[in-house]
Amino acid sequence: MARNRVPLGVAALLVVSLFFYGKFRIAGESQVESIRLRTLLVQLNIPQEAARMLWTDLETHQGYEDETLKALESLKSPDGKISEKWPDWVMWPEVALTGRLLFTDSGARGIPENNRETLAQIRTAGEFTLIYGAGELEGEPAGEYLAYKEKGRSYNSMAVVPPDDSLQTYRKHHLVIFGETIPFVDSLPFLKEIYKQQSGAEYTGSFNAGDSLEPLPILVGERKISAIPSICFEDSVARLTRKFVRPEPQVIVNITNDGWFKQTAGAAQHFSNSRFRAIELRRPMLRCANTGISAAVDSTGSTAHPETGAPQIIVDQNGSHFTRGSLLAEIKIPLKPSFSLFALIGDWGLIFTGIAGLTMAIFTRKSE
Repeated sequence: MARNRVPLGVAALLVVSLFFYGKFRIAGESQVESIRLRTLLVQLNIPQEAARMLWTDLETHQGYEDETLKALESLKSPDGKISEKWPDWVMWPEVALTGRLLFTDSGARGIPENNRETLAQIRTAGEFTLIYGAGELEGEPAGEYLAYKEKGRSYNSMAVVPPDDSLQTYRKHHLVIFGETIPFVDSLPFLKEIYKQQSGAEYTGSFNAGDSLEPLPILVGERKISAIPSICFEDSVARLTRKFVRPEPQVIVNITNDGWFKQTAGAAQHFSNSRFRAIELRRPMLRCANTGISAAVDSTGSTAHPETGAPQIIVDQNGSHFTRGSLLAEIKIPLKPSFSLFALIGDWGLIFTGIAGLTMAIFTRKSE
């Protein structure tokens, strides 16, 4: 009996030690020197049937214009002056605008007219950096313009457009099977029929996977910070997000669309998974969804506003996140962010723990 008490006591001591260590680290995170970032999150809750958005292109673009301008105008005084709470960034979700960006390997860029018109409309409110999701297709010169290149590459991308309207993009790495890519589709053509049956749309080809692991530099006032980009379920892939971590001011930026979950617990579960990225990497997170959960998360996993303590999540008057609306979120970005054990060694900690546990189990059994 006494023999069994020793490991039980050690386990209990370990749990208590970890509890107090966690309290110590959480308290320390709130004391670090940081800069403030204000971001307007815009969520339209566009209905979706499998992979098909049920609004027209015009309704979608008009929706983002109206909701964004309404929120920005509310931050101005009656005489039109911008308040001190004016956002540094405005965020729209994954594949927000329907027009597809064009690119060439030489660096040329093409922005479709409907996207340009929407950007021009929201620019009338004032200056900010816009972050939004868009499809990105390979193009080729066609006179003075760019045209879609037949059988060219295509990406699910995050676009970053600062006040000067320059453009940088991040291309999604981790593609969703049967949503963004279908393995072996060329050798197993019946998979196209399955896709059509489930999505209600013809299969037109898979996205290509991006390859850059460099964070996106984005201005906050006069200071340039490092954004860790993440699209859709990439915020649940810890080993990928970790590769973007750098010893500099950073924030995780996630855009997603969980509309195909319908009104189920799937969107809430997805958000719960994503919060672990902020905790395990000691980096705050901004998350903008079409249907899902749009929120701001600090480096301890909390959605509380740094001053008021109010939850920074878009919900309706009944507390449901299945709603249309916007949120002016505010987070603190540490100037010298700390590093967790996971950020330093990644999955090797789990691998070592698994091997150690298996080894102990084998030797314990032999000793009996």
